[in-house]
Amino acid sequence: MTTIQRTLLESIGLSVLCCFLVACQASTRATFSGQASLSGGAGASGGGAVKTTASGNIGFRVGVVFYKDNELRYDEGTINFEYDKAELKGDETFKALEDMKQFLQEKPKVRIRIEGRTDSRGTTDHNKKLSERRADAIRRWLIGHGIAEDRMESVGVGEDHANQFENAVCLNKLPTDPKEKDQCEEEWAKSRRAVFTVLAGAETIAEPKK
Repeated sequence: MTTIQRTLLESIGLSVLCCFLVACQASTRATFSGQASLSGGAGASGGGAVKTTASGNIGFRVGVVFYKDNELRYDEGTINFEYDKAELKGDETFKALEDMKQFLQEKPKVRIRIEGRTDSRGTTDHNKKLSERRADAIRRWLIGHGIAEDRMESVGVGEDHANQFENAVCLNKLPTDPKEKDQCEEEWAKSRRAVFTVLAGAETIAEPKK
């Protein structure tokens, strides 16, 4: 074999090797771009890392509540109040609160912030004060049922998040058409949903073993 032939074969072999390495690197990137885990910090779940996909955080159920995006979600029942008041009412309300109490008893290191929200109806100032009273009412109920006061804080944000759920027909309006009003009732209910955010102890919230 001549020197020229040997040099040519070595060049071809090097090119093939480079192509192989580039392909492997691209494959590795593709494998990890679709799924990741959050770990460490207040927003993570510690030993049971919250899985994410290209479509977002999928969360998981922990006993009677659902843990997602660093929030404790009460998807069984809802928390309702008397109209324009901070008085809790309804069987579903107390079912949701009982579930939250049970979770906090089972996870004693978890500390939460209770965020009160309102729909867009009413003035901004009125809704801010109403949401503060409602968040505090939830906190006081949990304290009264055995959850330590220093594990919770409450805050009212009023109608700040209403535009996430309400369309132009419902936002700051009172539609008279029955169909539109029914649609708005659903959207207003989403705006009023209380939010429970984990401030500490997230590392103790592990996804149950399957």
